[in-house]
Amino acid sequence: MKHDPRSTLSLRQWLMLFAFAMTIALPLVLMGQAVMQKHEQLQKHLQNVEPRYARLLALEEKKEELNQSLEQALKFKADVLYPSEGDAGQLGNNVQNRLRSIMVKAGVTISSSQVKVDVPNQETGDEKVQILISADGTISQIQLALIALKDIQPRVWLDELQISARGSILNTNVKVDPVLSVRMVVFIPRSKGSL
Repeated sequence: MKHDPRSTLSLRQWLMLFAFAMTIALPLVLMGQAVMQKHEQLQKHLQNVEPRYARLLALEEKKEELNQSLEQALKFKADVLYPSEGDAGQLGNNVQNRLRSIMVKAGVTISSSQVKVDVPNQETGDEKVQILISADGTISQIQLALIALKDIQPRVWLDELQISARGSILNTNVKVDPVLSVRMVVFIPRSKGSL
């Protein structure tokens, strides 16, 4: 068998052939690694998303119950809180008139009433609206007036209540209810915006 010198490759030719093969193979290997890394990242991301997606599906299934709960919360908010819009002083005056009317119907004599508006938080602008009332009446009249406070809608909150007897109880007629002096501070709760 005869050996043809043209059929064997020189070292230089082998190196060139290897370099050419590497220029083709190296980008393919790097692309394969990039695809594998991206695949692993997507798998991790999918594992993080799966529980969130499951929670969203559960919320979607409970949508009707959540809407009913929201309606109940909005109704409760309307029963308990006054709207944040509007002038706090005007709101205080309106509630003060209702309070005075209720107390007069119960037979209590009002000696003074005042609306007080404080802005305790300058950053948020929240206003605290209070009504200070001083009145006189018998224990049954005062009791009726306090019971009637629940009829004011939205609600008002009794912050302070101070009841004292006028004069000396020891010198009064036991058959007649003693006249009591009442000082109360009523707080008007206001909504801070949307629920």
